[in-house]
Amino acid sequence: KAVTDNMAKLRAARLAREALAPPVVAKAKKKASAGAATKPGAKPKEKSPALAAWLAGQQSGGRRT
Repeated sequence: KAVTDNMAKLRAARLAREALAPPVVAKAKKKASAGAATKPGAKPKEKSPALAAWLAGQQSGGRRT
């Protein structure tokens, strides 16, 4: 019973604290346009191979024997 009472007290305190705090707003991610400036020396991201191509490479390399 003591554990249940303590849990209820802590839950009530957390809910009261969250009610007083300002709501958190998620920031929208901006897409980089093609003409956007990038950091000097930054490499463009390479796309990873498709799953089927990766699996074929693993099998031909002797992984799934």
